[in-house]
Amino acid sequence: EDTVPRAEITWFEALAFCRWLETAGRSPHKVTLPTEWQWQRAAQGNDNRLYPWGNEYAKNRCNTLKSGLNRPTPVTTYAGGLSPYKVADMCGNVSEWCLNDFVMFSSDITGYAPRVLRGGAYDSGRSFAQVVVRNYAKPDWQSQTIGFRIVAIPN
Repeated sequence: EDTVPRAEITWFEALAFCRWLETAGRSPHKVTLPTEWQWQRAAQGNDNRLYPWGNEYAKNRCNTLKSGLNRPTPVTTYAGGLSPYKVADMCGNVSEWCLNDFVMFSSDITGYAPRVLRGGAYDSGRSFAQVVVRNYAKPDWQSQTIGFRIVAIPN
């Protein structure tokens, strides 16, 4: 289905997809992976909430371990889980690659430094799905629980 997040994508593949969108004329904007700060702002807004919808966990607002589905779902499944900016699926479903590396916070796209993952996945417990939690993986790692989202930046 078109609205189910793509998973089993390496960080390199996610970045290559962004470059393809940009260079193939499919987008008039700069297209890239979000930095973890862009990701967190989209997920959390301005009030330091723990989940996109507030501070209390609610299993009917996200696809995590408590949902019992054990697979990604369409991003339109949990309308009650929208962030303050109306962004869907910032908690659960698939963990999402961010542009920057985990240790040095650099957005340099060369090398094999571990990259940041945010948002938790369908196999995550509720505390791991909080918008403040950071995780990481090597950029060539693939997993059924890792996907990505893009950010389009006006030129």
